[in-house]
Amino acid sequence: MREWLNETFIKEAFSDEELKRIPFVTVNPDKNPDFDTDPGNATKDRVFLLSITEANEYFSSDYSRNCKATDYAISKGAIMATADNNLLGTGWWLRTPGATRLAATRVTAGGEMPAENSVRAGISRISKPCLGVRPAIWVDLEF
Repeated sequence: MREWLNETFIKEAFSDEELKRIPFVTVNPDKNPDFDTDPGNATKDRVFLLSITEANEYFSSDYSRNCKATDYAISKGAIMATADNNLLGTGWWLRTPGATRLAATRVTAGGEMPAENSVRAGISRISKPCLGVRPAIWVDLEF
């Protein structure tokens, strides 16, 4: 995922002028509060996935975390969930590990975050193709 975000996605999503404003930043590992899974090491990336901590910090509610898949994401396998004939959105990956190294945490299609007592509901095997990717970047406004 890191390789795709920082090599393929970034080149396709941003112009050369925009790329000048996207700095490399230290992306710290985020330990899952419910599991002892090794979160890995800090990295230097321009594009990254949010952690549980960051998703809670930057999005104040389930509604604000709700994510609608783009046509491109749907063409790549993201599924838009519905409930009671209402479109909810698509689930999206976080970088915080799950119960094992083969699982990662996610935000659900309705924008719910994993909670301490129900974190298993927010964990998916990393091979699951139906979740979306919600890339995060920092922008240098003074460039």
